Amino acid sequence: MRALAASLLVLVWMALRRPRFATVDAVLVALAVSLLVNDSPRDIVAYGAVSCAALRFWEETRRVQ
Repeated sequence: MRALAASLLVLVWMALRRPRFATVDAVLVALAVSLLVNDSPRDIVAYGAVSCAALRFWEETRRVQ
């Protein structure tokens, strides 16, 4: 239960960070849809938080160069 809550907090934090990136927003929308139609929310949220964080940090470093 704690892992689910922590992963959800990471996703909310990613959604509220500025500047916004279209790719990160698309992943967040895909995760929301996946949560509605799948039966394993713990896996979706955990792997989604990791992938969203990786994508976000990649976007930030890509823009710096």
